[in-house]
Amino acid sequence: MQKAEARSKRLKQEYNLTPAQWNKMFKLQDGKCPICLKPILKPGNAEGKRAGSVDHDHKTKRVRGILCYRCNRFVIGRNHSDRAKRVYDYLTSSFDGREL
Repeated sequence: MQKAEARSKRLKQEYNLTPAQWNKMFKLQDGKCPICLKPILKPGNAEGKRAGSVDHDHKTKRVRGILCYRCNRFVIGRNHSDRAKRVYDYLTSSFDGREL
């Protein structure tokens, strides 16, 4: 089985996604990771590097988009929406420890 066929089969089995849908998401995202805004590598063009990763909700199976490997693995993969809200609240807080 060739790489393109194996990729197509894996996309369908794991995410119920076609290569055409992956390509449409890639285009909608302007070829960039929506988290870090770095370019995402397309399969076949990765030249030994990791291509973009399909990000999905493990509970609902909803496909959220394509992320770079680092953001998928270390930013999204280790966090959840409740934690992201706490991080956002913390970063946008007006608290200043110098005022204690």
